[in-house]
Amino acid sequence: MSLSEFGSKLSDVTEKTFTEKGIIFQIGVAPRRIDIITHIDGVTFEEAYKTKKFIEVENLRIPFLSKENLIKNKESTGREKDRLDADYLKKNK
Repeated sequence: MSLSEFGSKLSDVTEKTFTEKGIIFQIGVAPRRIDIITHIDGVTFEEAYKTKKFIEVENLRIPFLSKENLIKNKESTGREKDRLDADYLKKNK
């Protein structure tokens, strides 16, 4: 599947789009939006990759950040909304 099949505007996309730290590439419209994020707070790529979880959607295995690393990320942003999300995630393990 390609990005264009998701309705992504490809004229501004280069290899650097996905290798530059701090890029958030959004495809689609909420609530059916995909965010490709090249850096998150509180978790290194190596940590995230090692503990990733897979979810199967229509016979496609999609890697996701583990719940534990999502909590680490939420706790490290300094945003009240993320702190509340982390609290909720910890209570609902």
